[in-house]
Amino acid sequence: MLTRGLVAKLFETSTMQRWTDHARPISFTILGKHAHMMTAAWVYGRCLVCRGQAIDWPKLIDYGVFELLRKAVLTDIKSQVFRGLNRNRKSRDALMGHVEGSLRDDLRAVSIGFFEDFVTYFREEADDPDSLGVEYQLLRCVSNYATRWEYDIISKVDTVHYIGDTRKMLDDEEAQYEKYAPQATDGVAPAQLAELLHLCGRLRFQDRWAQTPIIPRRPVLDHQLMVAALTHLSTRDMSMEGPRTNNNFFGALFHDLGEILTRDIVSPVKNISSRVQEVIDHYEADEFEKHIAPLVPDGWKSDLRRMVLKPFTNKDDYDGDLVKVCDNFAAFLEAYYSIKYGTYSPELKKALLYLYEHRRKLGPSSASRVDLMVFDVAYELCFHEVEPRLREI
Repeated sequence: MLTRGLVAKLFETSTMQRWTDHARPISFTILGKHAHMMTAAWVYGRCLVCRGQAIDWPKLIDYGVFELLRKAVLTDIKSQVFRGLNRNRKSRDALMGHVEGSLRDDLRAVSIGFFEDFVTYFREEADDPDSLGVEYQLLRCVSNYATRWEYDIISKVDTVHYIGDTRKMLDDEEAQYEKYAPQATDGVAPAQLAELLHLCGRLRFQDRWAQTPIIPRRPVLDHQLMVAALTHLSTRDMSMEGPRTNNNFFGALFHDLGEILTRDIVSPVKNISSRVQEVIDHYEADEFEKHIAPLVPDGWKSDLRRMVLKPFTNKDDYDGDLVKVCDNFAAFLEAYYSIKYGTYSPELKKALLYLYEHRRKLGPSSASRVDLMVFDVAYELCFHEVEPRLREI
């Protein structure tokens, strides 16, 4: 079961700001950086596989979710400060004791052994990071990539503060993890893969909920990782194993990538008629083949095409209906938190009521492996908290 406390912890990363000691042209959140990082993990990881390196994808995803949850508790401590705290065993143990205590009950509710895996990961990171394998090194590499992407934007605006120190740190880390970076793969140059990741990063500028003010602002890329994290935790809760684990996570992570081609088209417009939806789908498919497919090797195209164009369709070892359930739940949370934080609008009220009242109709078929009970408690607790406010709208 996913507890309300765990859901709240995940959502809090969407309000935690990065680079707060620098002038920033836009808001950079922990959730957004982590979303870009995990997107890069898929690209970098696939490149490594093409070069003969085995990747334990479920382990990589677990590690990524663990890192996000640690950030949810500790916030975005400056990396130099965090490393200093980790070098001192007493302060490191105190930090991890706080993190473990904050998440123990919530993670034990997910599945048997999930909390223990969480604890083991951070203890091994402290004592013997090499034991965590190539998956850990890959995460460090893509974390540097996502931070560098933010830095390149900020450095054009903030020319006063000690941005040069940050550049040196990023350069040093980039050199340390150079062997994990993409190389030419099946005729696709590293610059093309970099362009794909830049397209993904642009979804940090693109907001959802075009018809109503919403707090916090909800970039599409942030939303994608929220859906992916919920999908992964649900996959663990339902004891799904094997390729389902990585297929479900990355299917959720890329499910709205097509919006870089179409921008966000709100559901009321898509649902005007079946013909409107057909035209949008056809346009998105054409644009995918023109602008995204040429950026990846031929062997990846079918996987990426499925994740972008058919993310809610079940296939062997892929639960598209689970991704759809998590997508709806993430949208419900966005409306819930915005109302909770004091943003009232008829559109938000309508969206919240619709997603709550129709959650079972919007869910999977009776033949599905997906168990909606995973979200029932969180749905009920969140809805009844804001129900009195809905009467005021």
